[in-house]
Amino acid sequence: MIQRLNALHEKVINSINDSSYKDVVAERDALDRKTMKLIEAIKADLKQMNTAANDRNLTKSQKATRLGRQQGLTKGLGDVIQNYQQTKHQMSQRNRQKLKRQYMIANPEATSEEADEAIASDRADNVFAQKIMNSSRVTNARMVLREVEERQKDIARLERTIVELSEMFNEINMMVEKQQEMIDVVEAAAEETNANTQYAAVEVDKAIVSRRSSRKKLWCLFIFFLIVLIVLGIVLYFQLRK
Repeated sequence: MIQRLNALHEKVINSINDSSYKDVVAERDALDRKTMKLIEAIKADLKQMNTAANDRNLTKSQKATRLGRQQGLTKGLGDVIQNYQQTKHQMSQRNRQKLKRQYMIANPEATSEEADEAIASDRADNVFAQKIMNSSRVTNARMVLREVEERQKDIARLERTIVELSEMFNEINMMVEKQQEMIDVVEAAAEETNANTQYAAVEVDKAIVSRRSSRKKLWCLFIFFLIVLIVLGIVLYFQLRK
């Protein structure tokens, strides 16, 4: 999808003065909206998955596994958003470079810094209009001016999208951090449970050994008393015979 956007933007840059310009822009903007909606939908699904991971019926191990998977998906979405943002930034830079060349043609005495300032200025439209319309170096001044205006509108659209993507990326990072906190809590609880289980197992083993030892002692006492009774019986027997 992002590759398709790159291809469409390349067409936008190269077709500003063509009759197909509006159609290409419309196609690119439609794909942009579709991409943003898809990102929003995936983000909403990830939030819902986070809620599902708190199901009380899940074991700690199951929770940790689910959260780990969700964190991986969230990081993947963050990478996509960052890549998309970089693509938009590159598109904006391409437009700015085109504008800068037009400005330098219309005003060859201007420095590179002055051209950059004119492009970044809120008064850029007026600056370009004045310079281009008064320049004897620019043929078809009105057509060039229209190109400049279209590029500036395109830059404004791109910058708005970049800001939106930046906000999305920050939100995704917060989701990843929150997921990590939840994973840490679940893993700590699992480790504590495991430690308690091991301790309980040791105590049970001790109890079993103690019980066996007690039984052994009881058997020894029983045998001892049995022997004593036998001896007493023998002694009494011989005394009675006398």
